[in-house]
Amino acid sequence: MRLQCRLCYVILLERTLITYKPAVSKKLLLLISGVVWLFAAFFLVRRGTFYMFDYSHHILFNVGLGFITGILFFAFIFFRIVKKHVTRILKLNSEKPCLFAFTGISGYITIGLMVSAGIFLRKFHLIDYMTLNVFYICMGTALFISSIKFFISVITFRRLTNPNPASL
Repeated sequence: MRLQCRLCYVILLERTLITYKPAVSKKLLLLISGVVWLFAAFFLVRRGTFYMFDYSHHILFNVGLGFITGILFFAFIFFRIVKKHVTRILKLNSEKPCLFAFTGISGYITIGLMVSAGIFLRKFHLIDYMTLNVFYICMGTALFISSIKFFISVITFRRLTNPNPASL
């Protein structure tokens, strides 16, 4: 009897979760990814430049250094990450995946670790503010360019999902 009740409960829970799942199209999921990465980029660049005015005498040099290293960081690391995310989203089994599937479990763990590391470094002054600000600008620049790649994927979604280019 208990097993039957538990089975009924599991079936009811599963039906409820499927009914209330915030499902979106894959194209919208790519757009959400771009918006999330763009939001993070603006947050980091704003934080990095805001504090730069208080702690630097060489503002243009430090901001330029942050942007240049951010471009390099995108080219060597984030380009592959964005490509992996776009491919993963396009290969999702469901045509209407969950709204929160814009990144995988490992992506959520990485986001949590990065945010925690940023807070930890800033709060306990383990790195001087100038270096931290340049790093914020670097990461913000890489995230900004990455968000543009997501938006390009949204624009070219039809071409990405159609394996036969002659049918377009």
